[in-house]
Amino acid sequence: MTDQERQPIAERAILALCIHDEDYRKRALGEGITPDHFADNAEIFASIEALFRAGSPIDAATIAGHVTPGDMPDIDLHEEIDKIDQQEPDPAGWNSWVKILRSAYASRIASDAALMISGMESPEEQRAHLEACTEAMKEALSGPSGAVDANAACLDFLAHAKELEKLGKLPGLSTGISQLDDATGGMKAGELWAIAAPTSHGKTVLLNQIVLHSSVEKKKVAVFSCEMT
Repeated sequence: MTDQERQPIAERAILALCIHDEDYRKRALGEGITPDHFADNAEIFASIEALFRAGSPIDAATIAGHVTPGDMPDIDLHEEIDKIDQQEPDPAGWNSWVKILRSAYASRIASDAALMISGMESPEEQRAHLEACTEAMKEALSGPSGAVDANAACLDFLAHAKELEKLGKLPGLSTGISQLDDATGGMKAGELWAIAAPTSHGKTVLLNQIVLHSSVEKKKVAVFSCEMT
């Protein structure tokens, strides 16, 4: 493994912050850091993650008790954990260390892929493996995108809306018309409603009713009309 593929200083700095500060444990998981990002200390990070998710105390002793020596045959387990625990890295370096860690992980993915592809005879198989490797490297370098599948987002919203309904609440502001509230969940921040209908079919009456209800509920309302002077 090359120096580019192993970054022990960055690994130890990130692990030290995760051991000493719960906020950095949350940050590491939120930024998509996984044991695979660590070339030398994957088992230590995996133990920190497991202990954190279980709500258990996290310090050098609990981590040493959670990791078995057989998981890290090439490293003196207790010596490595103590070395990490004694570090006091500057939190301001977090982003730089994470970037270094991601780059090293991507380099290992590329090296493994090159080795695999060199042993493949089928061009189609080589191409498929190369594409998979490219996606894996992108994820290693950038972390989770935060994008959510549209279907999953809709299901999450509906589940949230049902929970609010059980509590007698609306996701948004009530229009004062129960049927409309039931159908829309109320008016929510960031939405733009367009009310359309033929002439003299009640658009203005509906708007005035919503405005009046909001005023009664002590909400701030502003009406700008392009048709009335």
